[in-house]
Amino acid sequence: MERKCLNCKFWNIENPAQASADTTAECRFNPPVIITTTTQIDSRKGIDTGGGLTRTVRISAWPNTTGKDWCWQFQSRA
Repeated sequence: MERKCLNCKFWNIENPAQASADTTAECRFNPPVIITTTTQIDSRKGIDTGGGLTRTVRISAWPNTTGKDWCWQFQSRA
């Protein structure tokens, strides 16, 4: 079995049987990372205007990989 995300038990995909090398899914080996972004908004419209107030948003997410990617943490699904 090839050591690729497509065959790894940490690759989170709903239906592994339908996945391909180009399919994108989340790697759940590590905990999610926190992503912080700041954007400028127009407080009257709530949209990005390139000026005015700023808003900081923090979200967490697992890294996305394709089925053909790989790393040293590979563990077979089987």
